[in-house]
Amino acid sequence: MLDPILEAVKRCDATGPPPSDTCPELAELVPPGMNIRDIAASLDKLSSSALDAIKCLRIIQACLDSRQDSPQGTETEDLSSPLFEISEYVGRVILPVVPASEDNDSEDVTSAAKTQFLLKGELGLNILRTLTNRHAFALNPTALLSAVAYTNPQDPWTSDASADIARDLLRSQFSEAEGAPEKAASKGEFITDTLLTQHLRPLFSKSRPATVTASGRKAAFVEEQSSAMLEDRAAKPWKYTHVHAVTVFDWAVRNAAGATTVKQPAASGAKDDTQPRQPLLAKTWHLFTPVLFTLLDESDTVLKVRALGIFGAFWSGCPPGLMGQVGLASVFEDAVFPAVHFLPNITPEDESRIILNAAYPALFQLAGLVDCDSTSNSSEATTSDILPMISGIMTNPFETKHPQSVLAATQLLQAILRCCWPRISAYRNEIIRALTVCWLNIADEDTWPTSDKTAPTKQELETQLIKAAALLSSVIRNDAQAGQDQPGTMLDDLVSPLVKKEPLLAPLFASSPN
Repeated sequence: MLDPILEAVKRCDATGPPPSDTCPELAELVPPGMNIRDIAASLDKLSSSALDAIKCLRIIQACLDSRQDSPQGTETEDLSSPLFEISEYVGRVILPVVPASEDNDSEDVTSAAKTQFLLKGELGLNILRTLTNRHAFALNPTALLSAVAYTNPQDPWTSDASADIARDLLRSQFSEAEGAPEKAASKGEFITDTLLTQHLRPLFSKSRPATVTASGRKAAFVEEQSSAMLEDRAAKPWKYTHVHAVTVFDWAVRNAAGATTVKQPAASGAKDDTQPRQPLLAKTWHLFTPVLFTLLDESDTVLKVRALGIFGAFWSGCPPGLMGQVGLASVFEDAVFPAVHFLPNITPEDESRIILNAAYPALFQLAGLVDCDSTSNSSEATTSDILPMISGIMTNPFETKHPQSVLAATQLLQAILRCCWPRISAYRNEIIRALTVCWLNIADEDTWPTSDKTAPTKQELETQLIKAAALLSSVIRNDAQAGQDQPGTMLDDLVSPLVKKEPLLAPLFASSPN
């Protein structure tokens, strides 16, 4: 039945007309009366024809566009099986996967592969849209997975058009779940079963950091992992071959926030026959954390920034305090905080700026402050949670061996002083201690690491400490002017006994306004 069209498609241009249009030469060769069952029956022949995926999709598109369908809902025969087969085939061939033989990084897909992905994506998604518009049926998991893979137009395999189609497909499939659960998959089940458990978990299993178990919980004993093993390409198929994995996980996290669990049967003797739905992340957070920690552990700039953004969506979607209750809050702190070490000159300035712009909001979320300009009670959590971490770094006598850490902690302290100043008064003694001990440690350090050209100098660190002291002085002065402190209570009043006892501290507070 398809022999003439199979021969014709070989002569067609590799790209052909726009993905939304049918190739005219192919349309003329579609056998009369070809229906959905015929198309499904031809899939095996297409798969074995040695044609590339784009030409196979062109044939399916031409067959669909040539059909004279009856109005939706008037067909009496059951087409669920052939529709399932066609959508499964289309979803399988358009999923962006780079062959292992191609030495490509996830952010460096070759231009040829990019063109293939762009065209296959638009063609396949147009076919899926045609099918769902003509027939009221639920797309199978393979087709839904591929649609999710095309939801981010920033990906090199996704055009604006394919992203729009993919989002519309997903929206229509899951919006029907409320009114017609038999025709649309549950979004919660799709996220947890299809995306996380069946698809993503195997891809990330070999590169999971040792701080979290395979079940997504905090590891009781952290075993050392060799860097060579973690950077093995075979251990990271999500990064080097299944390049769509990060986009799929991003979509899963952002959509999990509004999804719920499936209703469960109530306990025996209960009045209602079902238990109410619960927020998805509240019950299934452990399915997300292994992938999230793996991404946060990445040093690649693009992946690091995406991971921090995904973390923000995950953290805000979880019920307040949940990560602390399950013991993962501190693990997330350890995973996110190193991002502030990506500083020039060890990191290019442009990349450093991008990472820091993503890292600081993530740290504020960890501390319970969503908006840096907020003066609400949530800033209390910021100061109480982050300041001890900053103080621990700045007062460590051995931190001068790694000046980059001291610089990052000092700059974070400055950000806290700017953003959370209404809550600083209760912590000013701790801040003064951190500043003075750090200043004296720097002054006492005789063997400054000069071999590392990227490390800040003593003078650069001292300048940042002086700037932090000046900010603290301004906060204390504002408190005094607002009547929160007794008149005359200024930074100079608090530190003068210290300066008298240790004159080396005088330059630290000399520039502080009083």
